[in-house]
Amino acid sequence: VRIARRLDLDCGRQVARMSTGMRQKLALAVVLAIDAALVILDEPTANLDPTARAEVLDLVREARGAGKTVVFSSHVLSEVEATCDRVAILRRGIVVHEQSIEHLRRHHRITARLEGPIGPVPEALRGSVTVSEARDGSVVLDTADSLRPLLGWLATLPLGEVRVDPVGLDGVYDRFHRSG
Repeated sequence: VRIARRLDLDCGRQVARMSTGMRQKLALAVVLAIDAALVILDEPTANLDPTARAEVLDLVREARGAGKTVVFSSHVLSEVEATCDRVAILRRGIVVHEQSIEHLRRHHRITARLEGPIGPVPEALRGSVTVSEARDGSVVLDTADSLRPLLGWLATLPLGEVRVDPVGLDGVYDRFHRSG
């Protein structure tokens, strides 16, 4: 009942007369109310409005905080990043990539326009950064380590402009599903 209230579920309505979203809320309330060590959720926020989606994500985090193992399957990658501590990417039913969200958050792409030559990558950064050139002539640096040493090196370069973006789960997913 507590979860049904949080999801704004109308428990007085017959299931046959519930909308798809209301049926989704009912299923979630039933599953999340059970005191089980393992909770498996497949597309738990499908057919839900933004408020209900946010509440479901809070409930998932609370279940994790209570020591439950939650298997959360979703195509909404921002929800996976917001709720999970590990991610596995499947391609045709096979796990093609697995990593912690903590490790994922260390991945960054730096795009820089230089007003002079980039020069060689310092020895200390050679295993942790890849450098490539974009079509527009800007330099692209990808790293999966701490940004501090990389930013220190960038500060010595003739930068015209620089942009630092987290790679995020979208970028990882694209690598395994758009790259053939």
